[in-house]
Amino acid sequence: MYTFRTLKLEDIPQIYHLIQEAGLNLHSSKDHWTALKKWSFFDSPLYHSDLPAGHIMLANDEIIGFVGYSYRKLKRTNKIVPAVILSDYAIHPKHRGMAGLLLCRKSIETFDKNNLCHDIVALHHSEAAGKIWKSFGAVALPGTNRTYSALMSLPKFIVARYPLLKPCSPLFNLKILQSILCPYLLKKGKKLFLASQRGQIQIIPFEFNQANELLLDELLIRFETCYGIGLYRDRAYLNWRYRTHPFCQNYYWYSLMEKEKLRAVFVLKKSKNHNIHLCDFFFDPKEQFLLNDFMVALINTSLDLGGFSFYTKIVCKSIRDVFDSLNLYVEEKSYDQYWIYPQLRVSDNILFTMGDFKDD
Repeated sequence: MYTFRTLKLEDIPQIYHLIQEAGLNLHSSKDHWTALKKWSFFDSPLYHSDLPAGHIMLANDEIIGFVGYSYRKLKRTNKIVPAVILSDYAIHPKHRGMAGLLLCRKSIETFDKNNLCHDIVALHHSEAAGKIWKSFGAVALPGTNRTYSALMSLPKFIVARYPLLKPCSPLFNLKILQSILCPYLLKKGKKLFLASQRGQIQIIPFEFNQANELLLDELLIRFETCYGIGLYRDRAYLNWRYRTHPFCQNYYWYSLMEKEKLRAVFVLKKSKNHNIHLCDFFFDPKEQFLLNDFMVALINTSLDLGGFSFYTKIVCKSIRDVFDSLNLYVEEKSYDQYWIYPQLRVSDNILFTMGDFKDD
């Protein structure tokens, strides 16, 4: 017999052990994971005490299942509606099957039948989880199975893995050596971004707390016209998502400003293993013809930050077309990772970013 109760702040350290047993977040320390989930579930500006921060599933008073709720705003059908992102959905391996279906049903009943009136956004890491959501009538957002990447510096990449080769690093820029190594690296999911693709646009650091609020608001309003379905972005959301993040020091903001007009803002994240992730990107649709140069400048900036690999998971048709034109490496999972309930008509006009998907 399974029972449920709402998540309390003091439960989070205990939930960490369930997450580990379920095979999730295996590389996150307890302190790191606990800080992230406190921020995600309890510190959202849209969360209040009348809303559940998550649900715990029990069997004979033992915790065997969990799902956390992170509150956001969602744009769909020309409306801005309250939404909840389901996070860290986990079932103990001994209870998988019916327990997973019951936990999904609990989430749907909570937000669909208890007058909370929130859309449900389900992010997941398995094909089986996607099938569960489909059985409840959720719809997948196409293209959310894609991750784009680029290897920015072959010497830095090799030296990081084989430090003894550092004296030989200049040799890895030789075309003849690259022609030998690149086909092998491509099989490993690493594709070299060629220097000949680099553009001329220069982007500069962006100070969010010192920025002209009116210019930023105007840019976000113009950017909103680029997508029909996606998490809604305003200054309050960006402040919470990146500036109040428990590890905000890992995020770097850049912008393109010309003639007192804010044309684009980018948020990059630098990981300990020298990977750079493009988490968010807002631009003026009238500047769409410059998107190619924007992206090239971002990759160059990522190299300047000390990264040697660039990753992003942005799904937005105009940006996706740029990634394809730059011939970035594309990894596609066999399943989409982003589902929405209740079901809605899905077009190609979708926005989905690595900042939506990864909160670490």
